[in-house]
Amino acid sequence: MSCKRWVPSLIVFILATLFPMALSQFDQFICSTNGNYTTESLYRADLNGVLRSLSSNMNSSGFYSASVGRANVAALCRADVQLNQCQGCVNIVSQTILVNCPNQFGAIMWSEFCMVRYSNKNLFGTLAILPYRILYSGANSTSPVGFKAAREKLIEDVRAQAAGSGTLRKAAVGNTTGPDGQGIFTLLQCTPDLSPENCISCLVKAARYIPRFIDHSTGIRVYTPSCIYRYENQLFYNITRLQEPLVPALMPPSVPPSRVGDQQVNL
Repeated sequence: MSCKRWVPSLIVFILATLFPMALSQFDQFICSTNGNYTTESLYRADLNGVLRSLSSNMNSSGFYSASVGRANVAALCRADVQLNQCQGCVNIVSQTILVNCPNQFGAIMWSEFCMVRYSNKNLFGTLAILPYRILYSGANSTSPVGFKAAREKLIEDVRAQAAGSGTLRKAAVGNTTGPDGQGIFTLLQCTPDLSPENCISCLVKAARYIPRFIDHSTGIRVYTPSCIYRYENQLFYNITRLQEPLVPALMPPSVPPSRVGDQQVNL
């Protein structure tokens, strides 16, 4: 899929620091330019129905995907948030996304704790690395070479854990200490409908989106439709929530096989 199909295809957000208060206000959306529908169409009726019930279908796995007619919808919550917080986020985003993209066949919206996307094409089990968003801290490491080496080793280990963590939730966290005692904390997550190979592929490609001029930042997030890449220099995730048992999520009645490679979806 060409980046030209998205307006815009990339925006890099600069924050002086990664304060939770500032990030709680983070929400971004992208509307597909790959066709429109009318508000009276059957597609809109199907889409409205799926989005209205989306938050109530979220459970402890933090992922739900459904198809009605030509409307395909998926939602993913950050792996460490509580169920009520997940449902609240999905409820708000599923309403807001139609306000922001009122007649486009595809759209995606990221918020601090969840992501919602829809399309007139199949989403389930398909790797999608475009479009994407990057958020980063304006603070740089005091020892950039050593910091990058420690970060990449940590992320390599956590990436393998996330990809192999099961079909209910593909997420893992980890931390290490970089040079000068700097902490490095990471959370990597994929939508659980991906194969382990596609999860790794998504996280590797997400890291490659990071421009060189911010590569030494003490905090970076990359949001794609299929995965989240995030690290910071302080603890930001709820490890207790990640250790809680999961309840199997409801899945679409017809589940296509996961596809390995670079196939992508116009949302």
